[in-house]
Amino acid sequence: MLNFSKYTVICLTLFISICHKPDTIPIIEGKTFLGYNYYKDDAFIYAADEHGLNHMKKSDYDSFIVLYSGYSKDENGVYFLGYDLPGAHAESFYVLNRTLFARDKKAIYRGRKSFDGPDLESFIALNDDYAKDKNRVYYYYEWENDFKLADLQTFQVAENSNEYAFDKRNVYYHGLQIDDADPDSFSLFTQSTNFARDNTSVFYRGRKIYYANTADFQILDAQSDYAKDSLRVFYGADVISGAHPNSFSVVKYNYGKDKHYIYCSGKKTDYNIMSFYPFNFFYAKDSDGVYYLYTDCAHPKNEMKIDKADPETFEIILIDVDFSFAKDKKHVYVNNDLITGADPKSFSSDNFDYNYYIDTGNARLMPEQK
Repeated sequence: MLNFSKYTVICLTLFISICHKPDTIPIIEGKTFLGYNYYKDDAFIYAADEHGLNHMKKSDYDSFIVLYSGYSKDENGVYFLGYDLPGAHAESFYVLNRTLFARDKKAIYRGRKSFDGPDLESFIALNDDYAKDKNRVYYYYEWENDFKLADLQTFQVAENSNEYAFDKRNVYYHGLQIDDADPDSFSLFTQSTNFARDNTSVFYRGRKIYYANTADFQILDAQSDYAKDSLRVFYGADVISGAHPNSFSVVKYNYGKDKHYIYCSGKKTDYNIMSFYPFNFFYAKDSDGVYYLYTDCAHPKNEMKIDKADPETFEIILIDVDFSFAKDKKHVYVNNDLITGADPKSFSSDNFDYNYYIDTGNARLMPEQK
């Protein structure tokens, strides 16, 4: 039987990595991993989603094969992440350039949607989001609308990015023209493809960053959206008011600091700068307490303080999709709530009463575990 709390972590990993095989194989007891979210046992084929492991009843066990990008097929049909693609012709179906685009003898597909408008013979998938044929350029989200601004002959996607593209006249982000961006000098930052620049401006996810100095603009951390130039600190496209660029650095996750303050997602906080430590995106501590950051992490810390939690001995047990478990020397916690009757030395999330917590907001062990 699957452990729900551990299983949802597996599913989250699979869906975050929808277009790429995970570096580590998600193991489910008694099942063989086939790739993406597909499994099998001695009798059936399964597809995992956020709710559990689902038997693919239509699938043919002997002919079932996993393709790229979450697609699969057998003699009975074609599937995307376990969902049937009605009308898809299995024999002629294949994935284009290892992207989310695919085709058969009748139509183009992206995920669970099919499109019969493109010219099949000249259709080219440029990446997961952009494609073109002899007649026009396509962006998946605005598929039904003509990409009228794009020049077919010179259109190309930016390297290492599904979002940015350009032609001889314009630069695009998610299929929309970026005003005032110069395609001849436009390039992405190597540290983070969220950021880009041309000769005169810096951009974040298609937005121009006003007041940014292109000459000395630098990204501070590849995993966060913090950046700075000689005069200002930025979080994404926004200036962090009052932040000191010379002393500013990234702490961890979405936290940064300067000589005066800790910042969370670019917002000033009241954490103790000398003792602040983030465990992850959900939990942090300083010398005054432990905090569960379930909403805006820049709220006053007293609003997020976990009652009775000891910052000296506090540690994380398990981070799940909906539930986070932690403990200190005396107590066990789920999210920011103390679990009644739980022993920190012997606690297992298998014994937590999930349904009772969802229904009542009160945290306890399963009745037979008390």
